[in-house]
Order: sequence, then structure tokens, then C-alpha cells
Amino acid sequence: MLVVEGGVNQFTAAAGSTQGEGGTNEYHHARTGLFSFSALLDRGGERRFSSPRTGRRMVLGTVHGSDPARSRAYGLFLRE
Repeated sequence: MLVVEGGVNQFTAAAGSTQGEGGTNEYHHARTGLFSFSALLDRGGERRFSSPRTGRRMVLGTVHGSDPARSRAYGLFLRE
């Protein structure tokens, strides 16, 4: 979870990643059966993102039906 309280911020995610969206669950899903969750709460200020951001609220993630461990579920992006 990342909470930003203003200021001048630049957010960069690795290739194929998005701020506020969890990665795949392959590293733990077989053992636990659980999914990851991530959140980015941006409370204002000047900001730039390396991945596209539209709107003020998004819930992101996809479920991979044939291989749940490869799912990228779930994440929350909230901007005030």
C-alpha cells in the first residue's frame, strides 16, 4: 500500500506493471490459495505516472480462469 499526501511525485512501475495493481500471484497461490492486493491512495499534489491513469477511482485486476496463480487481482487506485 502506498499513501501519498501531496507534493511533487513521479511514480514509475516496471515494464508490464501498473501503479495500484498487484502483480501475479504465482509466488504464493499454490501454497496459500490467496491473491495479493495493492493500493495507491494519492491525496493531491503534482504527480506523473509511468502508466496511464484516468479518472479518480479505479479497481484494477484480471482473473486468469485456467490458471488462477497468473491472475493480477486486485488493486485500488484512488486520487483526490
